[in-house]
Amino acid sequence: MKPSSYPKGFELAALVVKTVHLWSSSSECLDGTIPIIRFPRAKHRVVYPGNKDPMGVLNVSHYEPPGITRYAVFSGRSLDAADIHGAQANINVWNPPTIHGDFSLAQIWISSGSRDELNTIEAGWMVYPDKFGDNKTRLFIFYTTDGYATGYYNLECNGFVWVDPRVHLGSAIHPLSTYNGEQFYIDIKIVKENTTGNWRFYFGNIVVGYWPNSLFNSLANGANRVDWGGEIFDSFGKGSLHTSTQMGSGHLPHEGFAKASYISNLKYIDKNGTPRDPTALTKIVSNCGCYDIDVHMRKDSHFGVYFFFGGQGLSSTCVE
Repeated sequence: MKPSSYPKGFELAALVVKTVHLWSSSSECLDGTIPIIRFPRAKHRVVYPGNKDPMGVLNVSHYEPPGITRYAVFSGRSLDAADIHGAQANINVWNPPTIHGDFSLAQIWISSGSRDELNTIEAGWMVYPDKFGDNKTRLFIFYTTDGYATGYYNLECNGFVWVDPRVHLGSAIHPLSTYNGEQFYIDIKIVKENTTGNWRFYFGNIVVGYWPNSLFNSLANGANRVDWGGEIFDSFGKGSLHTSTQMGSGHLPHEGFAKASYISNLKYIDKNGTPRDPTALTKIVSNCGCYDIDVHMRKDSHFGVYFFFGGQGLSSTCVE
């Protein structure tokens, strides 16, 4: 299914860093078939009653206690509950060391609703050994329609409709950025189609597929919040030593380009389909000694609105 409308002015930015490629099979698929990447059995992204979410969305913790999610993000809200019709960003890609039981990711969140009615669409890269069976950095998408009581990655369940098999959801990303070396990014866009209401997922200029609007309730007419940044799941939880799982490059944002991870060319899409620079963003950090985010939003001709983020986890400045 080809999209019937495109957002205005949406073109790839001419950055000084490079886009990445995704792993794919060396053999072509037969006509009418879709390649599926299979992974070991793992839990869906489910949450249970527990600790307060630092993003202030609902009083839950991702996965069962004592685990807790930790964030370094910038968040933007709209007074109009349906004013946001998409978001984009170039997300710098790394391979942060991640212990079993944890995950580490960098992504865009689009959301609306509260508590049990929270709807989110999420996309970016993640390292998640317990789910994928290795420590590779992988492209992923995710959605929930019930405040994370249930939730589905990639092609789990029958929610996301995949239309372009050139991009394999769950694929390992290559090449990756290196400290003080070459930098690479993925170009991610999530856009609500004006005619059908479906939420399309772009990898670069490729329409990978879409979430049917019928999946959602509070996101059916649009979103009222978009977030960009990093998240880790700390399986040790509160009261224990902090996890050593790293976020982004594993370096704090003050180190800057080619050392700290960044997200650039932040845009949200308004209800008329026009990309706009975000304003009045809120910084949300669980513990700045563990993971942090650049306090100043900056804009220049190559990177647009951007920030640095990340951190090393357990250290002399990050104990619990």
